[in-house]
Amino acid sequence: MKFTIEITDEKQLALIEKMRGKAPAQEFVRQALVAGLKVAELNAKQQDTPVHFAGAKPEFKSLDVAAITAALKDKDPRNPVKLEVSRLVTDYTQRIRAHAKENGNRLPSQLKVNTKVAIERVAFKITAEAISSAVKQANKKAASK
Repeated sequence: MKFTIEITDEKQLALIEKMRGKAPAQEFVRQALVAGLKVAELNAKQQDTPVHFAGAKPEFKSLDVAAITAALKDKDPRNPVKLEVSRLVTDYTQRIRAHAKENGNRLPSQLKVNTKVAIERVAFKITAEAISSAVKQANKKAASK
């Protein structure tokens, strides 16, 4: 397949020349196209693959946020509400990790979470905060290198 692209934007041309370095133009274009196709494939796959999460067990669905918060503050590690939140957080984290791994170690650009009950919202908030914290730490570590 042959095709021609005309690039008239001076900034784009300068960037292309800088990235190309001493590589022949034809080889650079081939490599850029291959890389672009991989990115497009990952983006399409990421958009087409929803992440499904576990739901709360029926006995915890009627709890309100205040009851869940009180249970999380309880010192007893065997508190059933605390264990259910932990189970949900673990599930959410594992599923997001697996999704990222399948998509070139990239997190979804957006997650639409249909949390039907308070305990699921609390668990997802904890998960989101943990992921955000981990990303910030990774970015700080990468910036310090």
